[in-house]
Amino acid sequence: MPTPRTNGGVSVSVEIELSRQWTVHSVFGGWIALSLARVAASLLPSDRVLASASVVFARAVAPGAVTVTATLTRSGRSYGFVTCELFTPTGTAVTAQFTFVPRDRLPIAAAGADTSGPDRPSAHPPVSPRDAVAHRVDWRATSDWSTRLPGADPFVAWVRACEPLLLADAADPSCADLLDPLWYLVASDLIGPAVASPDRAAFWVATVTLDLQVLALTASPWLKQTVTARSAGPDAVGTVSLSSPSGEVVATATQRAVLTPAAAADLPYAVTAFGWGVPRESDEVPVEVHK
Repeated sequence: MPTPRTNGGVSVSVEIELSRQWTVHSVFGGWIALSLARVAASLLPSDRVLASASVVFARAVAPGAVTVTATLTRSGRSYGFVTCELFTPTGTAVTAQFTFVPRDRLPIAAAGADTSGPDRPSAHPPVSPRDAVAHRVDWRATSDWSTRLPGADPFVAWVRACEPLLLADAADPSCADLLDPLWYLVASDLIGPAVASPDRAAFWVATVTLDLQVLALTASPWLKQTVTARSAGPDAVGTVSLSSPSGEVVATATQRAVLTPAAAADLPYAVTAFGWGVPRESDEVPVEVHK
């Protein structure tokens, strides 16, 4: 239960389990952000939804039990502000600030003509113990990212959760089919392939910061990513807009990351384990793509 604080706010400290199903070398940053936001949301009324997030990753987080503290700094009729920290045995690993608003303050994107997703085959190869995250998310690039020229932005892909995260509010059945904007935190962190170029070797993407602004809700399970990314040495910055199939932008985000070298054999998909942009027949990594 939340514990009252002397400063008039409310705080809670809980232990959560970060599943190995959401690992890409370490726990995927977008999933960590979503997990923190869930704890933050527990301090607010059930009709509040995520409006913005600013997350800082101080170090990689291994799967397993971690401690999360959340503090409600303000709660009013229009906004609720919550700060969070994630602790591992080595200290603070992640800090975050979240803003929540009443659900009726956000518009709902039009359904559009195409709610079934992109006209692209899935890039998923057979299940491998190394590619757990890729089987939680269906990610489909609109072109083969491995052949794109440096600076050839924007990069476009489609993404959906294999198990959609929907808003849950028994008091308002009309929202039952709406995608929970907490999912935008995962979708906005799937931009690793967009910073790749033909002359770059295989690499891991370590998210340093992730900032998100929610503009609308959507009932479509598919989100279209339009990404602009730049890298200089090991540092990369990407901006992404998330759109519904109707073309309405539902969120914008910025990701800063550090790229660390990896062996191609370590990466069953690509830099973030989410797809080569073209379907593959097996789990073998086409090393020549990284030459």
